[in-house]
Amino acid sequence: MEPLETIYVEDDDQEAFIMRVGMRRQGVTILHVPDITPETVTQLTEAPYDRAAAVIFDAILAGQNGVELAEKLREIGDQRPVFLLTAGENPNPKLLRSLNIYYLRKPPHFENLAKMIRELAG
Repeated sequence: MEPLETIYVEDDDQEAFIMRVGMRRQGVTILHVPDITPETVTQLTEAPYDRAAAVIFDAILAGQNGVELAEKLREIGDQRPVFLLTAGENPNPKLLRSLNIYYLRKPPHFENLAKMIRELAG
């Protein structure tokens, strides 16, 4: 299995640590981004993040909305697989479908998530 990098936008360091450990076992390296805004989301298209195969947004970030950040990423042309991770219910399924964003419920099943990333990233 070839190593793969994935961005995880999460403001909680403990959540990010759990994701890093769980995904490492699946051959996926997590590039943790703790703080991002609609104005700085373009950094995800620059080194070292540009080589990541997918992007995972936490739904609720300090002062930010993960769906809005994902939407902004799509607006600037990023076509990588994007996942929205939340402990809540599926927020606006129609909007997520229109933006080609995959909904995941916390806690993720790391093996299944890694498999989805590999399949979608080609």
